[in-house]
Amino acid sequence: MPLAMLIALAGAAFAEDDEEDYGFGDFDIDLDDIDLGGETAASTMTYSGGHTERSEKLDDNAAVTITHYGGPITVRCTDTEEVNARIDFVIEGTKEAPMQAVGDGIRLQAQGKGTWGKVSTIVPGSRSGVESITVPLVVSLPKQTRITVTARKGWISVSNCNGTVKAANTSGDIMVSGSYSQFNVRAPDGDVKVDLSADSSVTKSSGITASKGGATLVLPLSADVRLQATGGSVSVLHTVEGTNSGTNVSGNIGNGGPLLKVYGKEMVEITSP
Repeated sequence: MPLAMLIALAGAAFAEDDEEDYGFGDFDIDLDDIDLGGETAASTMTYSGGHTERSEKLDDNAAVTITHYGGPITVRCTDTEEVNARIDFVIEGTKEAPMQAVGDGIRLQAQGKGTWGKVSTIVPGSRSGVESITVPLVVSLPKQTRITVTARKGWISVSNCNGTVKAANTSGDIMVSGSYSQFNVRAPDGDVKVDLSADSSVTKSSGITASKGGATLVLPLSADVRLQATGGSVSVLHTVEGTNSGTNVSGNIGNGGPLLKVYGKEMVEITSP
């Protein structure tokens, strides 16, 4: 590729944006990740960069919503007091202009203060000359948080959190681990695993739905819930007082309590930590 084209690509990536500031995060491009390919115009190139955003301080039990339709989502709870979000994108294709246009259109926003927080993204659709767009989102949250996560492709992973979690993924698996009093996890086209730590106490109605895949729940032996587990095959380690067949296990675990519904078209497995 001519040197002039490389210079134009690098200049466009680092040029200052003279348009209105929409409040999105920092943007960086790594020229080392721009691969000009071979000698021909059809050679595959990569265009990469990233954004970082942070909210103000959150209270304990703040409600945080995370929405990302462009790729996998990883949520980790730590000792932080804010929402910290990062995306690193990689675009592959054969035409630098549409690749750069897609990259320049990717946005990340993290907001919040006190009782609420929010993370959202904008990922443009593909176009001619763009072969793939990979935009993973990584979010760090305070441990005691009420979390809602929504994705359309790629997986969702939520780990090391306390409180409550709701997660929905149109296409992909969902993995949740931590200590939760309530959870509702739904994957129409993927597998679901919820791994509750031994100190978890389910105090409100909760559920898992894997419409086309399998559902796995790690539930403390000390749990007191009213279980309804159905699927292609159902295996429950706990003692259940009620219906117990190969495809339906329903009844009280322990002293009974809030309703816990688990469905997996392929299989349901309920075990202990």
